[in-house]
Amino acid sequence: MGKDDLFKADLVLINGKVVTVDSESSIMEAVAVKGGRIVAVGSSAEVGKLIGKGTEVIDLAGKTVLPGIIDSHTHPGHGATRLLEIDCRAPRIRGIKDLLAAVSERAKRIGLGKWVRGANYNDSKLAERR
Repeated sequence: MGKDDLFKADLVLINGKVVTVDSESSIMEAVAVKGGRIVAVGSSAEVGKLIGKGTEVIDLAGKTVLPGIIDSHTHPGHGATRLLEIDCRAPRIRGIKDLLAAVSERAKRIGLGKWVRGANYNDSKLAERR
């Protein structure tokens, strides 16, 4: 292993949907792991900079990566359905205009005759308070 490989990841997952469970409920494209710890999340190009000679690279081809579920009382089905819903929480949705835009975008993406689902709606967080 070369000196530069000391700063490279052991494992890199690219081209996926990496559920970060951060405060913004971000979905990233790639994740890098070194020494059993996540060292980076971001785009495949950003995280790809951590690929070295000894790095195992897995192309997820659009598949989803979830964090380890260690709670003995969880509802993983709820987590799965959240991937199909519009996240209506602030700060991403600041007002009615943002909410309508999100619904319109999802409706165009899934096509006519399909339900548009939303979650985490809280009217008291909207600028209009309705």
